[in-house]
Amino acid sequence: MLDRLFASLHTNKYLEEQIRSAILDEETIADTASSELADIRRKMRLAASKGRQILQRIISSPSYAKVLQEALITQRDGRFVVPVKAECKGSMPGLVHDISSSGATLFVEPMGVVQANNELKELEAREQKEIDRILRQLSAACAAQMENILWDYDILVHLDVIFARAQLSYQLNASRIRDAGAQAEFHGAIYDEAEKHRILTRCRFGLNLMRDSVCIGLTMKSVDYWKHDLPVINNIPADSARLVEAERIGLNLAPDTAKRIAAMPAEECLAMRKNVRRVFDRCFDLPAVLHEYDAALREIV
Repeated sequence: MLDRLFASLHTNKYLEEQIRSAILDEETIADTASSELADIRRKMRLAASKGRQILQRIISSPSYAKVLQEALITQRDGRFVVPVKAECKGSMPGLVHDISSSGATLFVEPMGVVQANNELKELEAREQKEIDRILRQLSAACAAQMENILWDYDILVHLDVIFARAQLSYQLNASRIRDAGAQAEFHGAIYDEAEKHRILTRCRFGLNLMRDSVCIGLTMKSVDYWKHDLPVINNIPADSARLVEAERIGLNLAPDTAKRIAAMPAEECLAMRKNVRRVFDRCFDLPAVLHEYDAALREIV
């Protein structure tokens, strides 16, 4: 069975290599993603270097020593500036981009560096436009393979479920699920929230299992289970294990887990579901997340 599933997966080495060579990580598009992008970034480096050279001459000049708050180059709104004493602002012609909280320092873009900074900003706009074009091109290539990608996703979900069952059985030294009198069904990838809720409300636990070598905080899978009031059987240490234990929203995997589940009365299962709903509303529901986000921003500001 596993051989058939693996054999049914599609490979597209050409598209995979295109994506890997163009996207270095979640934040970075490679210079080599296109010749146009490489050329733009080369010009950006030259413009930035030109601006810094002009500023370096300014902060190194004895004539500006009494004008500058510090002999350093910094940035404001993506523009290279120098910190100028407020009382000396007339001695440094340029554009003021920011003022320190005390009002003692002005962050000035000297007139001599404005042109280089303007060129850099124009190149940054061209860079973003070229990045958008590259991403659209890659997205279109993926869209052309949509049918194969969705097929592979369903197969990989199926394989993940199979290996999760196998890992659980191994850790519990268990026999086949059917031999224990339980039923297991594979539903494939489910995108409809109502259908997902209908299925999960029929279950007693969701499997939140990862390989021992995986180090992770909370999985999206566990949060998705909790969204539908479903407790979890968990083997992930740290955050997941502490939350499951402290809030009684599932069971951390142990040798006696199967016996505990078999002997668990309906009232305890119902209590766990209520705990799950309480924890989800408090920690993971959108209003709760936005509240924590706003609180964090207020502390920063």
